[in-house]
Formats: sequence, C-alpha cells, structure tokens
Amino acid sequence: MGRDCLRITELWGFILVGHEINHPVRVEALNSLFCQMASWRKQEIWEKWYNGVLKRRFYLTHHLWVELFDGAYFEALSLREHGQLCPENVLSEHMSDDDYMTKTLYNISLLYCTATEHKRDVAEFCGNVELSRLTEQVVFSDQYKISQYNRRTSLYLDREAEAVHEDNILKRKVDE
Repeated sequence: MGRDCLRITELWGFILVGHEINHPVRVEALNSLFCQMASWRKQEIWEKWYNGVLKRRFYLTHHLWVELFDGAYFEALSLREHGQLCPENVLSEHMSDDDYMTKTLYNISLLYCTATEHKRDVAEFCGNVELSRLTEQVVFSDQYKISQYNRRTSLYLDREAEAVHEDNILKRKVDE
C-alpha cells in the first residue's frame, strides 16, 4: 500500500480509461488520506483520486468526506462505462460531441442492452439518488425560482434573475 501511495505523490498526471490527465493540484496534501484507507484496492484509489481532483475537486467546502467518495464512485463508474463505449471522446472538452453522445447514450439504452443488462446498470446507480436529487434541484429548479441556495451578487443580477423567474415561456421550454 505504501508504494502505491508514494507513486501517487510523485505524479502530476495519471491514467484512467486509457487517457493521461494533467491536473493543477499537488497530491502531497491528500496523499496521507489515501494511504490510510488500506481497505481500498489500487484501482479504487485511482478512481476516487481521479474524480476527487478533476471532477469533484475534493469538495473542500463539505465537512463530510463521505459525500466526496460517494460522488466519486458514481462518476468513476460512469466514466469507466463511457470509456469502454467511446474511448476517443471521454474526457474531451467537447462532451456534447455528436459521436460521443450517440455512442454512449445508445449503448446504455434499452434499444441496445438487454433488459437484464439495463436493470443491472440502473441498480448500480440507485445509491446515487441524493446526488441526483441535488443535481436536478440545481439544474432544473433553483435557478428558475427564488431559492435559499441561489448565491448571486444582488447589485448586478437582481433584474436578470427576476426576468428568468417571471418568464413562463422559458420555464416551459426548459421543462420540455
């Protein structure tokens, strides 16, 4: 375990789904955390490490590490699946690329998978309901209404926010 942790400390980039990723965060600050988690397998360390830095940025504002690792698990799971379906596009800057969307969305749908495969994949993500709820709240709800979680600079955005809150046509379009 110590040798794996040492290698993580020395790296500025690392491999996941066959791609080298460079990140601006020095890993020494987090190395001891990973070394203490002796029950993890090496691959789990890499996946959680990868998502912690690149995707989750270690949730420095959160007090519970559990939130970090639950989210990291599901992101790693998703990226592994997408990496197998469309490796040339995973981790690209243009995740809306037509090829990427076509290959990943079709290949994980019931149009391609058997019902058993699809249910197994859905069951794997069922533990992610809280993160899904938060994402849906932030993306589909809070920005279109007055919410305690909206953080903005009142002096500059009050009129724009009010316009969005009152625009029923926009809300219907987003709902579609």
